[in-house]
Amino acid sequence: MKILIVDDVQFMVVSLKRLLERNGYEVATALNGIEALKFLSTDFTIEVVITDFVMPEMSGLELYQHAQIIERVNDQGTVPPPPFVLLTSFEKANSSSAFDSAFQEAQRCFVDILHKPIEEAELLPLLENLKNQGTGVSGEGALLRKILQDSINQLGQSSSQENETAVAQKLLHSLQEYQARFVTNDAL
Repeated sequence: MKILIVDDVQFMVVSLKRLLERNGYEVATALNGIEALKFLSTDFTIEVVITDFVMPEMSGLELYQHAQIIERVNDQGTVPPPPFVLLTSFEKANSSSAFDSAFQEAQRCFVDILHKPIEEAELLPLLENLKNQGTGVSGEGALLRKILQDSINQLGQSSSQENETAVAQKLLHSLQEYQARFVTNDAL
């Protein structure tokens, strides 16, 4: 699994890179969001992004938002954006309302939020879980896209209301299976 680490603190980048490489991961690094977007625009083998929240020029949340609209295509077709893990030193007691709002948005976007200093016992199981779930082309986002795209294609080919009803019922069943597999009660 290839991981992109994005942090404006060189020490953090180097220590995380060593930890991940020691555990068998391939690692790319960027010191800001702009460098990270260049990687994500050209290297479609990146399967996970670990990014700091507060960085100059572009926050981790802004990086995530920009990464969602990058067109990533390889020989197998469209490659969905990789999942993002957020790193933060954020302390709720010392925050502004604007920061709180951005952090709440981040909680909806990122697969997990880890607090600095990063604990190996917290990070490695998370990455192993993402690896086992399948990221990139075969991740849960790709599955949901496939379910929706298949339904859209079938509706486009449908010639009667009866067929459209059957397609809608199949879509509902597929989404219920997706929910049972990927959506936890904590997420609801």
